[in-house]
Amino acid sequence: MFFVYSDSILEKDINIRQIGLSIKKLSTIEKKKIIEEYENIYSKRKIIHQINKLRNAGFIKYKKLREEYEDNGELFNSILDIYKYENIYPVFHRNIDYLVNHVYKVSINDKQLSKFIEIEDYRVFISQFISTCDSNKLQKNNKSVPNIPFELRRNIKKHSNIAYDELLIKYIFNCLNYESYHIFYVKNNLSKYLNLMLDFFNKIPEDQVFRYIEVLELYFLQSRLSENNIINNVLIMESLLIKDESTNIEKNLILKTPLIIRKMNKKYSLNETAGILKFIYRIRSDIVHGNSEKTISDFNTLKQTVTNLEYPTIKSASKMRKKKIIVKFASQLSDEIINMVIKSWFLYPDVLFFIKNN
Repeated sequence: MFFVYSDSILEKDINIRQIGLSIKKLSTIEKKKIIEEYENIYSKRKIIHQINKLRNAGFIKYKKLREEYEDNGELFNSILDIYKYENIYPVFHRNIDYLVNHVYKVSINDKQLSKFIEIEDYRVFISQFISTCDSNKLQKNNKSVPNIPFELRRNIKKHSNIAYDELLIKYIFNCLNYESYHIFYVKNNLSKYLNLMLDFFNKIPEDQVFRYIEVLELYFLQSRLSENNIINNVLIMESLLIKDESTNIEKNLILKTPLIIRKMNKKYSLNETAGILKFIYRIRSDIVHGNSEKTISDFNTLKQTVTNLEYPTIKSASKMRKKKIIVKFASQLSDEIINMVIKSWFLYPDVLFFIKNN
């Protein structure tokens, strides 16, 4: 079972039938079970803290006190295990009703989703689906927002609000008797994002649903190499914007991409965007064909063409260092462009489809 916790309220249940996902509020019965169990544990919080303090005071004292209270139930003992094995200090939240009202279940229609991916890949796909939820940009490289599946975090001071949520999910897991679970976090705009995706899937033809899944997989493919990131981003642009591989791909990308992202792109002119795209594509070609000699000249050409960029300094660097700096710079630019391309695709799929086929 999968859950989403969001700081914002989901206005209504969402069912995206094309990929077999539905996101729903917890039922009244589920909420009641969670709240009752929480209140039971909350009333015993002093005992839990007392037992935890003895954890380092000696095994015998700790074991004796824990055994004294072992009849308090499975959940009580699991909370103690959080202290013992995860080295974490759970925070008991008084306003449990607020938290429960911000948790949503993600249900899967196996018959539909299994057409596209294997069951063991569900968690990764849902993580990717949720991670694109942001009103202004995608979250591919955003490390400040926990868009990964929740884990019991050791650094509670840094994410103290998340500690409440993690403990809450522990209650959901135990109260509802799910064999396994994953929880994903969305800071805000959950309702807006889900409605956007609902509209997106209603607009695209059925044969494009798998393209969406392929694009997400490429987009979130993690690599420490800037070279791989550039290649992946260009592949996404080609798959979304180029109809016929026999045509001049570089020319078509440079012509079509500025058109599809023009509503997203407030930073660069059409000519500047074209210059950046030419640079990205040529760096990609330099990587693929092993032509590192051209990398520096491609960088110098961009500096002459596009002035509205903060360029890295490479003057005193060695040749190898220059190449690495330039490729990293190209990778960052490709992330910026691909974010706009994918967001434009979500917002205007019919426009992208028209541009691709003309």
